[in-house]
Amino acid sequence: MPRPPTPAITQTAISRYYKVRKNRQTGFTLLELMVVLSIIAILAAVGFPAYQDYATRAKMTEALSVLQGFKTKVTEYYILREAWPRNHKDLGYSSKGAIPVSNSKYVSALSCQAGIDCSQIAAQLNLTAVGITGATSSWGLFLIAEVNDEYINWTCSPGARGETSPRIPIKYLPGSCRELVPAP
Repeated sequence: MPRPPTPAITQTAISRYYKVRKNRQTGFTLLELMVVLSIIAILAAVGFPAYQDYATRAKMTEALSVLQGFKTKVTEYYILREAWPRNHKDLGYSSKGAIPVSNSKYVSALSCQAGIDCSQIAAQLNLTAVGITGATSSWGLFLIAEVNDEYINWTCSPGARGETSPRIPIKYLPGSCRELVPAP
């Protein structure tokens, strides 16, 4: 059986096709746009607070690294003399009070705590720069030394030795400090 002849495509048929297509509107419907915007809003509502906490923990980690430098000086003193320094002057600082820190945006001072010796050192945080709310004191990050037979073990803590509640909220602590805090 012979094939039926195909209609010839004429110039008028082509122009009619493009005219119809040109008049058809393309794009997203209002409903599709609203769904996309609501998904973006939900992701932002969940993600932004988590990001803020993450950024604050990063700043606290920088504060911990500043405190680590002071810890090294205290540890060297203990190793050489087999006794903790009694105050900042034993470490070579002229300051009677807290030792000012100029090279950190988040730590304003370092200090030996409790007035007895330097087996407990602390960082005074610039709470507004770090972004911490709900802190009970700007002295919120501590390193506490425990001397065992052959080594000195420094433990990160959100409060001074013997304190039962942290001075800063636990969610802002660096990971190495959060592991040591008992769950409420």
